[in-house]
Amino acid sequence: MITPREIRRAIEVLPLGEREALFDWFEEAFRSRVPSEVREAAATYGVLAQETWTIEEYFELEERSTLRHEYINGAIYAMNGVSRAHNFVSLALASVLRQHLHGGPCRVFATDLRLDLKLGDDRICYYPDVMVACEKEGWGTHHIHNPRLVIEVLSPTTERTDLREKALTFKRLPSMEEYAIAAQRDCRVTVHRRAAGWEPQTYTGSETILELRSVGLKVPLDEIYREVLSEY
Repeated sequence: MITPREIRRAIEVLPLGEREALFDWFEEAFRSRVPSEVREAAATYGVLAQETWTIEEYFELEERSTLRHEYINGAIYAMNGVSRAHNFVSLALASVLRQHLHGGPCRVFATDLRLDLKLGDDRICYYPDVMVACEKEGWGTHHIHNPRLVIEVLSPTTERTDLREKALTFKRLPSMEEYAIAAQRDCRVTVHRRAAGWEPQTYTGSETILELRSVGLKVPLDEIYREVLSEY
């Protein structure tokens, strides 16, 4: 009998398009069994009208556009703006990491630097909220290829993508050691670690110490969520 762990590992090595189709099938099967009023909206962010874009067309668009877009195998998605809470959390994380890593080989990149990935047949470009990379040969003017740590702050429009698509994609990236997902208004960060077989560990509560082991950081969640807690 096939175990859930074996099924998960089989799904993780599928090409991105096949994984998305499989998850869409799972989601539709689930929706058919729950009341319509609790169904999740399908869209996460807006796809542009042109059906297929080359990577060169995408780069050209990014150079002349005032908006940021993410690229997934020929499809381009316009990114929405973020809330104040989202901004508070992402800036706090970037600031704490920058101070912690000062003087070392690793650098912190935030928001406007593109993560450019080639994974098998998949060509993907994201704009993570926070990244840490330590090997300069993977850094370009507007992008990096080799993050050690990626952090996304959840938004209503990107939650599905961050929790599902990006989690599976980042696990395929050889340089990646940790993927962290931070809530906006709750003191809660979930960390997926390669060293732990990508099993999630959730830190919650303002007095809890968040560990980002890929960069040797320990920080109270209160330090990350202080501005959010004072306003909400």
